[in-house]
Amino acid sequence: MRRSRIVPVTIVLVGVCFAGCDGGSAQDSGTASTTPTAASSATTKSPDLRSLPPMSEPIPSAPLYSAGDIDTGLKPFIDQAAADLATRLGVPAADITTHAAVLVVWPDASVGCPQPNMRYAQVATDGSIIELAHDATFYRYHSGGGRGPFLCQMPLTSPPPAEGGS
Repeated sequence: MRRSRIVPVTIVLVGVCFAGCDGGSAQDSGTASTTPTAASSATTKSPDLRSLPPMSEPIPSAPLYSAGDIDTGLKPFIDQAAADLATRLGVPAADITTHAAVLVVWPDASVGCPQPNMRYAQVATDGSIIELAHDATFYRYHSGGGRGPFLCQMPLTSPPPAEGGS
C-alpha cells in the first residue's frame, strides 16, 4: 500500500494598493500599483480624504510654478482640489486661489508623493500638479495614473518634466 505524503503549503498574500495608498477612493484606482515592503505585515487603507479632519497647521510649501501658469483642461481637478482644501481649512472655497495647474509626467507611480515603506512601479505616469494658495500659504495637489487630485504633504524640490517633453 502506498502512503501519500501531505506537504503543508503556506500561501502568503501581499496587499496591493492602487494609486498611492493614501486616501484614493475606489473610483480613483488606476493601473499603477504599490506594495508594502516586507516590514509591513498587514495592509491598512488610509481614510478617504473627505473624512480627514481640517488641518491644524499649514503645510510649508513654496510654489514650483509661475503664478497664472494654468492649464484650463484641469478645471475639474482644480475645483475638486479647491473644495477639498476649503473643507480642510474650514474656509469658503472662494477664499482659495489657484496659483498654478500644470500637466506633468511623474517618474514613477508614486505621482510625486511617495509614502514611507512603500515601493512603486517605476513607470512614467501622466498627471498634474495644482498649486493652491490661502493666506499666503501654498498647498500642492497631485494627480496621476487615473487618480484624482490629492493633497501631497511631501515637499518637492523641483518640478517633474512637463507633459509632452521639456
